[in-house]
Amino acid sequence: MVENTFCHIKGIGCKVEKQLWNAKIYDWKSFSAATELPISKKKFLIISEALEKSNEALQCHQHRFFSDGLPPNQHWRLFRNFKTKTAYLDIETTGLSPLFDIITTIALYDGQNIKYYVNGDNLEKFKTDIQDYELLVTYNGKCFDIPPAFLLREVVQVYVTYL
Repeated sequence: MVENTFCHIKGIGCKVEKQLWNAKIYDWKSFSAATELPISKKKFLIISEALEKSNEALQCHQHRFFSDGLPPNQHWRLFRNFKTKTAYLDIETTGLSPLFDIITTIALYDGQNIKYYVNGDNLEKFKTDIQDYELLVTYNGKCFDIPPAFLLREVVQVYVTYL
């Protein structure tokens, strides 16, 4: 799905992307093959140059190239291309205070399997297992799932994206 967006390119937002889609330019390949474009020559040059870098980053499996440029609500586009190193995460705690509350459970889904980590049982195994992934996706991450006081102090090698 990442090949169907242009929003990861600096200076290109939803408005320009919609103009391209309306002109039946739905992906990078159709952009390169298009003979007529609904954008300025300057934007054409910006996009053309960025798509060369995008193809290279995709071939080298560099998810951060895209996740750093995409708006957070578009990070779902990364899953298909980077699914072997991506996991979805949800945590539960005894409350909202990192000073007084603790993690009770963590659920980790990698597109095939769900793993559960329970405090007092196997929670410490999460620290090892999470190292298999380069990209974490969480639906409540900015507010709760991965605030530094709860989980990031445990996991520093993993890039986190939020939906």
